[in-house]
Amino acid sequence: MLRLVDLLEPNLSFTSNRGMPLSPLQQTCVAMSYLASSTFQRTAGLLAGVSKTCAHSTIHRVTRAICHLARDFIKVPSEDQMKETADFFLQKYGLPNFACGVDGTQIPLALKPSEADLPPGLNGQDFWCRHQCYSLNCQIVANQKHQIYSITARWAGSTHDSRIWRGSSFKEWFENCDNTKQFLIAGDSAYPISTKLVKPYFRPAPQSRQSLFNHKLSGIRTICTEDTIGESCKIT
Repeated sequence: MLRLVDLLEPNLSFTSNRGMPLSPLQQTCVAMSYLASSTFQRTAGLLAGVSKTCAHSTIHRVTRAICHLARDFIKVPSEDQMKETADFFLQKYGLPNFACGVDGTQIPLALKPSEADLPPGLNGQDFWCRHQCYSLNCQIVANQKHQIYSITARWAGSTHDSRIWRGSSFKEWFENCDNTKQFLIAGDSAYPISTKLVKPYFRPAPQSRQSLFNHKLSGIRTICTEDTIGESCKIT
């Protein structure tokens, strides 16, 4: 928590003590209480001894500060990072050259998005997903250390994973960068197979080599993406 506060402090500090504003540490605690527990803003405020209005503005302020730091931490991997990941999975599963995994996760929305807040061409019903709620379909690319290389969080919940991947800037980089030529990315059955993205075999025979391959590929993807996303923020 203290490390996070140190990073956020420049964007959370006030220029004066007028109105007795919350300190960067207090602001971070309020926001983390809300984000970690999926509770109400009023509850997060009560736990901190502040009003719902103060909790609301604090959560938004801290969230913006975190997003401001995204480019400092979410970066495409270096060749050395990809080689380290590939060596890890080669030793663990016997599958060579896998540098990362990709997956999508549905992030639920409390309410149907307002038409006035959406860009042209979208309507609130587009956010209704297969899990019977309104959501964003967010794509994540990460490695075995849960280091995030790419997050795409702008697609409506009804959007298919393959469409998000096709429009991903990470896909374009991974398929065209000279440093990535030898490496592969693990995906599930929702993604289109390519020379760079490997997906499982469709309905392999039990106990076959294809079934064993699917099991190992699933292990890579689970470590890279499922574990990074965390079960607490998934609908599935």
